Amino acid sequence: FNILPPPPEGAAALDLYAGSGALGIEALSRGCDRAVFVDQDARAHKTLHTNLAELGLLARGTTLLLPVLRALPRLATDRSGAGGPFAWVFADPPYAAAASGELGELLQLLGAHREALLTPDATLVIEHAARDTELPVLRAAHGALLRTSVRRYGDTALSFFTVTPEPQRLDDPSGAS
Repeated sequence: FNILPPPPEGAAALDLYAGSGALGIEALSRGCDRAVFVDQDARAHKTLHTNLAELGLLARGTTLLLPVLRALPRLATDRSGAGGPFAWVFADPPYAAAASGELGELLQLLGAHREALLTPDATLVIEHAARDTELPVLRAAHGALLRTSVRRYGDTALSFFTVTPEPQRLDDPSGAS
């Protein structure tokens, strides 16, 4: 979190594959006004709800018990105030998601719904296996999402994406048009 810019006033965070909610809860503690947590596992959802309650954050957190790829279109069209746009998006998918194509679908959905889901200066952080750092899905631009940096921590890596003003070509790994 220390390498992220401070969230703007009124910012929201989106914690995908949330598990216990640690990333979204940390975003709340770092200045985000609210966070949306998405996970399809019922046990993780229960733990997340308990964590939010114990920390007094239920009013600032929305939880969705859904697969991430189904939740994103729903959040993009949400009119209840639980949707975006989000200044910080965190995704910690199962490491197999990179190989299965789910990670590519995630990036495509975020890029396709960027105006509804992402602030113009949003930061997307994806945790993945360090061995997957050079996979084309992580190197390619996804519409207006462009990977700007990678940080490696042992067997784990974090890929950082930002929103670009103009959509990039999907087949150009450098992001240059």
